[in-house]
Amino acid sequence: MRAGGVKLGFDVREPASCMAVHQRAHRRPLPRARARQLFRLSRRLGISERLLRWDLPLPGAARAYAERLIPDARPTLVINPCSSHALRNWRPTRYAALAQHAAGRLQMRVILAGGPSELERRTGAENRAGLRQRAR
Repeated sequence: MRAGGVKLGFDVREPASCMAVHQRAHRRPLPRARARQLFRLSRRLGISERLLRWDLPLPGAARAYAERLIPDARPTLVINPCSSHALRNWRPTRYAALAQHAAGRLQMRVILAGGPSELERRTGAENRAGLRQRAR
C-alpha cells in the first residue's frame, strides 16, 4: 500500500517483498486473523477507526441473479474451484466428491462459480464433467 511516498506492507515470507516495501505493519508474521492485520496496517496509515462492514452494496441485477440461483432457504454449497494460483487448485475429482456428498447425503443445492478467464472456464468445464448430479 502506498502512503505519502512510502510503500507500507505486511511482513511476509517472500524474499523479494523487501524490494517493494519500505515499512512493515509489524516485524514478523503473526498467527492472527486477517482483519487484525488489516487494522494494524490501517493504523500505520493514520486510520484509527476499527469498523468492519460486511454489508457490501449489490446492484439490483446482481441481487436478482442471486435470488434466481438461490430462491429459498435450502442449504447451498457454492464451489469456486479456482484460486489465485493454479497449484492451489484441487483436482476436479475432489470437487466432484465434495459436490456429490453435499447434494446426496446433505441434500444441498450445488452451484459451481467462477470468472471469465480461460483457466476458470476450463476448470469449470472439467469440474462439471466430473459431477454425477446437476449443479448450476
